[in-house]
Amino acid sequence: ANAQYNAALDATNAKNAASGNMMSGLFGLGTAAIGLSDARLKENIVPIAQTPGGNRVYSYNFLWDKTPQIGVMAQEVEHIPGAVIEHPSGYKMVDYSKVT
Repeated sequence: ANAQYNAALDATNAKNAASGNMMSGLFGLGTAAIGLSDARLKENIVPIAQTPGGNRVYSYNFLWDKTPQIGVMAQEVEHIPGAVIEHPSGYKMVDYSKVT
């Protein structure tokens, strides 16, 4: 189960990085290591698992993209030092390397 979760999380990180690059003109983002994870930018949010550290993992899609994603909510992992960065736009981004 952990191997499957890690593989799904790696795929999500890659998709988040691609989405971040695509949306860089709108939000001024574009880093590969940090992805948009603000709950305010997501819809169809369904809890599906937990990380080994006990953080909930969700299936969701971004408001501008109906492609299913898997990841955490930035608002829920702010307790992890360095895991959440707030963009000047006010949206939160997660450094997934700090969450897993």
